[in-house]
Amino acid sequence: MSIQTDDSSESSRFPLTSRVKLWGELLAALTVLLAIVGMAVTSPPLVGPDEPAHQATAYYTSVNILPPEREADYYTPGIFKQGACTAFDSTKDASCALPREDSWPAKVRVLNYPPPYYWVVALGQKAMPGTDDWLDIGGRLASLLLNVGALGLLALLARRVTTSWGTYLLLISTPMAAFLWAVVNPNGWEVTSGLLFAFLFATAWWNWDVGLNRGLSGWARVLLVTAASLAFALSRHDAAVWMCLLVLTVFLMGPSPLQRSAKVRLLGAFLIGLIAAVLWQLTHPAIHEPNNDDPIKDPTGLNYLHWLGQIDEMLPERLRQMVGVLGWLDTPVPYTLAILLMLGWALLIGIMYARRHIPLGVLATGFAATIFVPTALELLRWNDWPFWYQGRITLSFTLPFLFLLLLRFADSSSRAAIALSLITSLALAFMVWQNLMRYAFGTKDYIPLRWTDPATGGFWFWIGTLVVVAIVLVTIARAWLLVLGYRRRSIAP
Repeated sequence: MSIQTDDSSESSRFPLTSRVKLWGELLAALTVLLAIVGMAVTSPPLVGPDEPAHQATAYYTSVNILPPEREADYYTPGIFKQGACTAFDSTKDASCALPREDSWPAKVRVLNYPPPYYWVVALGQKAMPGTDDWLDIGGRLASLLLNVGALGLLALLARRVTTSWGTYLLLISTPMAAFLWAVVNPNGWEVTSGLLFAFLFATAWWNWDVGLNRGLSGWARVLLVTAASLAFALSRHDAAVWMCLLVLTVFLMGPSPLQRSAKVRLLGAFLIGLIAAVLWQLTHPAIHEPNNDDPIKDPTGLNYLHWLGQIDEMLPERLRQMVGVLGWLDTPVPYTLAILLMLGWALLIGIMYARRHIPLGVLATGFAATIFVPTALELLRWNDWPFWYQGRITLSFTLPFLFLLLLRFADSSSRAAIALSLITSLALAFMVWQNLMRYAFGTKDYIPLRWTDPATGGFWFWIGTLVVVAIVLVTIARAWLLVLGYRRRSIAP
């Protein structure tokens, strides 16, 4: 089956030259890489959400292979105990961290999440030379390389599908996603593996003869989808929910031309991952210590309605967190910027719907999975852990969903996609800058508390500053290439 690319519809009427288009896409992909690197160099060790617990879990698996059956505290190197001195208070800069050599073994929370991601982080920890004082740095590097490598693979595959591969990858790279890809948190790997699974399953289901599907037998495709399915399903406990919703999205986006036997094999590949996720949930249930000091023993329907009202009040903040509330919820993107990006996406989806007639079931699934499913998940555990859900958890569905939406329907809306990606680039630059200021000087209402003696050290401060400048310059260059391409077309004979 052949697929439409950006050479059709709008692009055929207003085409960019191939060379300008290629440079534009390469610069878009470079922007994503710069944003991830920027988040990494501006984030001191262990300042990612729950990063001390995730690093401690990785260390635990390096000794015991599997995480514990239940979440509990275990003795680990003391460096993992230091990580949250800046948490929840943006006025505290990175200088509050204790010297590494003063750390002693201490009990740290160890999680019972699926182990594959933690095995990779543990390898990075073990690769660090010297004492245990630098384990966190090794874990951070391993996680960073894992995510960047997988995203690079996705970019290479997407390039075979669409000429706008870099633009689409940039569009789904929210500041929160870039931050998760740069620190140690399985949520970042869940997003990455979800993108790979969604792409591989969708292109195989629709029988797009591109990328890894080209020249492969049916069983080879099934093995690839199976590997992606297992990687996604065993990233976090909640991945099974998002996987099912993404498969439903693929079904709704368009029929499969495959024979019934080929469809059954692909569904079997999906089910292998789903069964693995369910088995892990049964043996290692996602049960946390209650944070509610006054739980209701036998909640009634009225209690659930009351909780639902409280959860509903938090919805705007959940959406804001999907764009970017970095660190321990202490480096938020301005609401105006979050609203601008959401309105931009609404406009882009509206243009795609008008030009390509997106099935209403697809849009309904995306809306329900982004709004209603997180509400239901939080409601089920409200009594023992109120306000526990964060918007970043939903990114594991929303970003792969939007990526599929772009691949399937955005070929006639390339100009709108590029325009929105320029705004995305500036949002990434702004949030890298905010992250830099927050840990170097401390901030209040987005304003640094001082401008001298950065707590992160002069070297890393200036590296972060150069990354921000580079993102802005690349964005300007992309805007210039966009104008140049259309100008050349307009004066062509």
